[in-house]
Amino acid sequence: MSDCSHESKGMKGEEHKKFMSECLKSKAPPAEVKAGMGAKPDAKAESKAAAAAPKPTQQEKMKTCNADASKKNLKGDDRKKFMSECLKG
Repeated sequence: MSDCSHESKGMKGEEHKKFMSECLKSKAPPAEVKAGMGAKPDAKAESKAAAAAPKPTQQEKMKTCNADASKKNLKGDDRKKFMSECLKG
């Protein structure tokens, strides 16, 4: 416990909790656990992170769709239809 605690100096909050949990579970020395935490996550973890990325807000969608409609020079009913479809997806 003291070895893990010593190795976790400078960590705060969730990072500290995660390190202490991994360190105490592991049979490896604390320095190796710390080095392993900084390792690049595997592809599965990366895809999970991408899926957990926050969705754009309605305001951000409006801004993007409006800019796209302007680039396409859409007016009237064509613009309304485009904006409707854009904001849905």
